[in-house]
Amino acid sequence: MCVDIDDVVDRLMLWAGCFPHFSEDHARFGARLAQIIVEGIETIAGEMIGGLGSPAQQLIEDLALDIAWIFWIDDCFDLYPELSSDGLLELGDFHLQGSCDGRALEVWSAGLVAQSFRVDERPEGAWQLWLQSAVQMIQAFQRNKLSSRAEGRRWTYEDYLANGEISSAVPHFVATVSLLYNLDLHERMDEPEVRGMIRDLSLAMRLENDIVSAGNELEDGDNANSVLVMRHDLGLRGAVDFVERERASHERALCSALDSLGPDPLAQICRLVLEGAHWFHATERERYTPLRLAS
Repeated sequence: MCVDIDDVVDRLMLWAGCFPHFSEDHARFGARLAQIIVEGIETIAGEMIGGLGSPAQQLIEDLALDIAWIFWIDDCFDLYPELSSDGLLELGDFHLQGSCDGRALEVWSAGLVAQSFRVDERPEGAWQLWLQSAVQMIQAFQRNKLSSRAEGRRWTYEDYLANGEISSAVPHFVATVSLLYNLDLHERMDEPEVRGMIRDLSLAMRLENDIVSAGNELEDGDNANSVLVMRHDLGLRGAVDFVERERASHERALCSALDSLGPDPLAQICRLVLEGAHWFHATERERYTPLRLAS
């Protein structure tokens, strides 16, 4: 089934009517990345990675919805911090029902997303993984927000990477694909090999995003970026080179693990997500302020 991007965007815009500051960009990002998961993508090297396919239009829309929600809520923490909770929320604060009410934005919006999924019976473990991964992602966003507000707060590179493992949104995205496609990946997430692959994918994507977004964060005075963490020791150009080597190392480790896994839906998902990140950062340059390495 081919994805009609314009149709999906229109449906998401109608659905997200009560989401403050939800834009067509959020909907478009969600629709395009959902299209990559469903239809596949050609890599920079010219290799075609096949998609997972879709038995129904509603699966495409539900997947696009979750991705658009991730972009939107991340932007809310960055651009509209007053809309979110000032404290660190816990799993017990969330549930799988939602409405546009007076609770914290991240609580009611997560409930609305889950409530909107049009899936048949799913294992309880699949729903638990979806909710837990959503809460972990939101907690990481909250920690970034609280840290960026702190006067004089300076990350160590190790602390930043530990937070980056979950703030990349990869665990949540894998949980969403597993839930919608009924892949039962919740039964495998504690396997050491799987945890290692998710970690390498998360960090490869996080570090790539840091490189392209460092100019924005430098302008905003936000120190939650690995390039800005390392520039104190290496200078700006040295920090970019260091982070790129680290990113490439995690990507190589991931690709090696995926090759050894053989035909496997998790391997396919990881490859599609990685290439989707490369596509996004290559095509959405207008979101980012170029970093002046000579400064």
